[in-house]
Amino acid sequence: MIWFLYALTALCTCHNTLPWLVCPPVQETAQAQKWNTYASNRCSHNRDNWLALSAKELRGMATHAFHTLAIQPRQMLLDWGCGCGTKARYLESKYNATVVGLDLSSVAVKYAAAHTNQSRFCVSSGVSLGWLPSNFFDTVYGICSYSYLSPTGLCAALKESLRVVKPGGTVAALYNYRVKWSNRSTSFVAAANTCHAAGLNATAEIAVQPPQFRLPKWIGVKYSKFSDLQTVLWKKHASPKL
Repeated sequence: MIWFLYALTALCTCHNTLPWLVCPPVQETAQAQKWNTYASNRCSHNRDNWLALSAKELRGMATHAFHTLAIQPRQMLLDWGCGCGTKARYLESKYNATVVGLDLSSVAVKYAAAHTNQSRFCVSSGVSLGWLPSNFFDTVYGICSYSYLSPTGLCAALKESLRVVKPGGTVAALYNYRVKWSNRSTSFVAAANTCHAAGLNATAEIAVQPPQFRLPKWIGVKYSKFSDLQTVLWKKHASPKL
């Protein structure tokens, strides 16, 4: 009987992970409304709120991405641009990880929260993360999400992401190599290097990996711009750089 009660308690508390976490107030911007419309048409139809990729297609990319990032069991992860929660569901089932997901879309966040176990989700632009503690997450990742930011917003978001990741942890930005960064003339790598030179170099080391992943043809991606992923990694210093 005691073991039954213990198991029941564990089962009930897994849905109340991070009880201290208070999401910031929701601000419905025009951009958020755009993604809400998109999520309304995609999440419940098993197509993730991520450039119209199906859940199966996104899992293919996620499998590669999290293998590259050497995710370990039971880690605490921050999903910067979580969409409908497909990546978080994969991480829960594969690694028993706990994910805190951020997205502009309240519709996507609501769907993600309803279809995961121990993960938590908040509506946030991800540029200001003052409501999250410093040195908390094992890894912060954004799959084709950081690349939607302006150059100024990117630097601010990366600075905050490095603040909340643990010393020795990684912030990873994965993006479509064949697509111009937010339709701007500069490349995402160039913008990332600019942010790094502007102050992130005191916090972390940067590494740019060549495009490493192309979706297999059997997944059936219709648009070639979804095929290649390039990764920019920031490895946070174990101690402040003097």
